[in-house]
Amino acid sequence: MERRAFDQYREARRRYHPRALIELVGTSDRPVPPEVEALRRAAAGWAEQWNIGEPDLILRSPVQIVKAVGGDVHKPYLGPAPTGLTEDRWIRAFQVREHRLDESRWGAGRVGGGNDYFVLHHQGISTSPPEFFEDNQRPVEGFSYTYEVGQNAQFYPEGVGVKLGPGSTIHFNETHQHSVGKEVKLQVEIGFKFYPDGYTPKYEKKPGRMGRTPANLGWGAELD
Repeated sequence: MERRAFDQYREARRRYHPRALIELVGTSDRPVPPEVEALRRAAAGWAEQWNIGEPDLILRSPVQIVKAVGGDVHKPYLGPAPTGLTEDRWIRAFQVREHRLDESRWGAGRVGGGNDYFVLHHQGISTSPPEFFEDNQRPVEGFSYTYEVGQNAQFYPEGVGVKLGPGSTIHFNETHQHSVGKEVKLQVEIGFKFYPDGYTPKYEKKPGRMGRTPANLGWGAELD
């Protein structure tokens, strides 16, 4: 979906009374206007597609069961995902998504505010395992990122990249999950787009030093 279409969706969401257009469910006495339904479906598709193009490598966390109703869930670690790489590869772009095992097309669990569509609030992802962050350590090499709900795909400038080495592993560290009114079988999914094989960028991007505490386990900003 083009960004322009998504902007149209946001404008429709502002104009129409339902608090979250993407979760809008029509009733017999108040059907969803066709033009709004078209935008809602387009927006849902935008959230599900790969905006970096077809990834060169896709990794997923272990399956998580997010209950239909319950308090927000915080877990310190979901598990590892080996990259399977046999040589250095340089990341040009990446994107984090929710992967739902039982839904070919996303749908909201209930009509409500903007928190009733996405179950993944934030996710720390790093080549450093969780024990690395003990004693307030910070990663200085490899990949480290904290995804937050609503974030777009990330692209590095030309000539800048992050190295994934042979035998490296992506760790799905601390997570924050939110119930949306229906049970969701969730995998956190990250797709990488690499520079061409054999290419070495001029500049290596090192992990940032944002984040307030090692509890983020990805050293990005936390949203409450």
